[in-house]
Amino acid sequence: MAPGSTEARKALALKHEMDSERAPSVVAKGAGMVADEILRLAREHNIPIRQDRNLIEILYRMDLESQIPPELYLVVAEMLAFLYLSTHQYQEETAQAFGNLGTVLYTRGDYETARRHWETARNLYNKMGQADKVSQLDLLLDHLPKQKPAGDENAEDKKSGSGFGKVNTGS
Repeated sequence: MAPGSTEARKALALKHEMDSERAPSVVAKGAGMVADEILRLAREHNIPIRQDRNLIEILYRMDLESQIPPELYLVVAEMLAFLYLSTHQYQEETAQAFGNLGTVLYTRGDYETARRHWETARNLYNKMGQADKVSQLDLLLDHLPKQKPAGDENAEDKKSGSGFGKVNTGS
């Protein structure tokens, strides 16, 4: 809002189902405190936010639950592609980080926490539709012990990070 302007901030939410042939639709809109609440909910649920004053002025005139008109398809598609790519890249990096951390925890003998990290990575890959990575993690999780195997003498040393296991000092 420009200094001295009495115009309240506006916000709206679009919904688009990737596998649907329906155009995106306006599912929430508001000004002032309602706009603040829309933005708060988006942040709380990790929904990407994009500011475009010109586009919001056009979309704000639409009725709730109405689909965007064909003349806005290109503009909205570009915006959704940008948001999808930035979100998808973030999810990919997050899934990789959880997978890598699971591997480190496993090598240190913390099987339970490793399992949780690999399950989180699996769920993220599943959400992104990466079936090959989901299958790999399913196979790994199916064969992962739920706890430290009996007789794993090196597990505590692995967990502590020494990586050397039991060392015979000769005393």
